[in-house]
Amino acid sequence: MRLENPTALSTLVLSCSLLALSGCPGDDGPAATTNEDGTGTGTTGMVTSDDVDTTSSPMDTTTDGPMMTTGGDETSTGEDTGPPPDEVEAFRFTEMFVRDPHFYVSALGGLICADVTDNVPTGDPSINDQFNDAINSDDPMMPDGNLDLSLVLLFRPLDQADAAAGDMDFANAVCTVPPIECDLQEGTDFFQTTYVSMSEGTCLEPDPAHLSPAGYNPQPGTTTGPCFTADPTDVIINTGDFSLPLGDAVIAAQYEGDPADGLVSGTLRGFLSLDDAEATMLPREIQMQTGASVISELLPGGAGNCADHDDMDGDGWWMYVDFEARRVPWVGN
Repeated sequence: MRLENPTALSTLVLSCSLLALSGCPGDDGPAATTNEDGTGTGTTGMVTSDDVDTTSSPMDTTTDGPMMTTGGDETSTGEDTGPPPDEVEAFRFTEMFVRDPHFYVSALGGLICADVTDNVPTGDPSINDQFNDAINSDDPMMPDGNLDLSLVLLFRPLDQADAAAGDMDFANAVCTVPPIECDLQEGTDFFQTTYVSMSEGTCLEPDPAHLSPAGYNPQPGTTTGPCFTADPTDVIINTGDFSLPLGDAVIAAQYEGDPADGLVSGTLRGFLSLDDAEATMLPREIQMQTGASVISELLPGGAGNCADHDDMDGDGWWMYVDFEARRVPWVGN
């Protein structure tokens, strides 16, 4: 299976769910990239955490990408308010992998039911491949100077001391190609929560009751200290092709450094209800390629899914997405 839009299914799906998945329309022509010194132009390519320049100037915060809905009004637990940028410490996802459940589609004329989460029988990019392509590149077909998928955690501020607590937001952001600067994606809100730091111990581990009977490998990771865990909140992951709502979402990650330059061994866990999964329409191109019209048809246990096992957890699916993140400049509030 090949998804022509490189971010079409990149969401936690967890996202860009699946955490899922996004290309932003822009002017025709090659996308800009940078040289090692953070300047210059050229054809866009993949970027790494080493490309982040934390001394950059303000960015253009507009975004032109289309927004898909889940069949109802988009809601959030936060508002577009907050302290000045110099009190905000932001970390942008640099990689993410849907770990449980997996996505299945009927392939080869219905001869096989293919797990397309990590490996696709045809050799085309998997769901996780497309997530990470979107995180690290500007669509060369429709470049706009911004990375295609940006999920950001904002600490207001970050306190890594044991038992320290503070405010934290999850945000769908717009971030420039390197040198990276990020701001809140237009038309979205912050999803507000609070966090607690731990110097040792376990901040988050997968609940065995949530995991698939198929025994996916690798399983969701466990986050240990020094780390933080956030209180449950509802989030929406905007992929550019659709929006994925996750209820009771918990986010945890291990600090890399003190003060932290990065977050590793991170996991986002949230509940995708059956009602929301059945109301989340897939883009037309994905419908044509997979035969599925809504996201529930891609998940084992959903009506019309071809998998021979059921990954549902009651009236929906607990979604686990592992991630890493790097510190980035935040130019908004």
